[in-house]
Amino acid sequence: MLAKKYLALICCGLFLAVGFGTSMALVLSRPAVQTSVQKETPEVAEEVPKPEEDAKPVYDIGMTEDVFRARYNQVAAENFNQYPIQLRQVQPYTFQHTVTYEDPFTDRLSMMVCRYQDTNLVKGVLISSHATDELDGIQFLSVIVSTLTVMEPDLTPKERGEFLKQLGMFSDSGHTDYRKINRSAERNGKRYFIRGNGENGVLFGVLGKDIQLDPAAAKANPTDDHNIIIDIVNYAIWLSKQQAPKETSQQEAASVTSPPMADIPLVKGMQVNEASALLKARGFRVELLRTYNPYIAEGTVTSQSPEPGREKVGSEVALSVADGATAEQARARLAQNPTMKRILEEDQRKWVQGNSR
Repeated sequence: MLAKKYLALICCGLFLAVGFGTSMALVLSRPAVQTSVQKETPEVAEEVPKPEEDAKPVYDIGMTEDVFRARYNQVAAENFNQYPIQLRQVQPYTFQHTVTYEDPFTDRLSMMVCRYQDTNLVKGVLISSHATDELDGIQFLSVIVSTLTVMEPDLTPKERGEFLKQLGMFSDSGHTDYRKINRSAERNGKRYFIRGNGENGVLFGVLGKDIQLDPAAAKANPTDDHNIIIDIVNYAIWLSKQQAPKETSQQEAASVTSPPMADIPLVKGMQVNEASALLKARGFRVELLRTYNPYIAEGTVTSQSPEPGREKVGSEVALSVADGATAEQARARLAQNPTMKRILEEDQRKWVQGNSR
């Protein structure tokens, strides 16, 4: 749904009906917007737009995402604090070398920001509106004016109004049909545009001058970092998957019904009490098997089954435990016969070598 929304917005369209032109003029005439940028802290004010170079393509707006967001929020707070238009980094999504996020100010107004992952420079800013009344329109314009103030701090309020007129947004003589608007203009290495979708959707954008907004080119080269359509579509697809109800896969269903797993430790050579306590602490049942062994001290674990590994919690582990009393009696009897004693010693040596930990 989101992917269709943005592709529809980029095709062409409407914004508002009668009465919006007057509201736009009122918002643009506010003189305080210009002073807000001049009052920035030194850290924010240090970064300036990149100078244009005719021979080199411009693929960003000359400003990092954190600087843009800080400046935009400062202007919006100082001049339009009655509207919910503060920008937040909401659910950033990384695709290839870019990071995209969209902040839905209201259910009919949002801003999308796309930046490069390595440099953090902003690739483009897209402001989307589906206005249904004049208040929606004024909020949309407030976001546009705040954005334009940050992007072009040298413009006075009157000059901002004239620049928006270049984009066909309103005129002194009549109202603009935002259903059909489709204009663009370049300034200071940035490209501005506004497009309607034929109904009540309008998209206003600021892009690096040479950033593409071309669905056909995106289809031909779906990994081109210089086509913002690719970021819009991939972000919309990703976000729709995040918001869709998850279907339980067979593997997930099995994990719900299957008991948890745990690691069986190596307990061979340990005393039976210690080995049994360790296994029980991990959720296993223990079976003890007394075995005759003339070489091992009484109570020592001589073998285990299963061997160390991952098993279901609650499963049984069988421990063979040396019967030391029987072994002592056997050693005493065998020691009385020199031949059997040599056999016993050789057998013990081989057993120790084969069962050493």
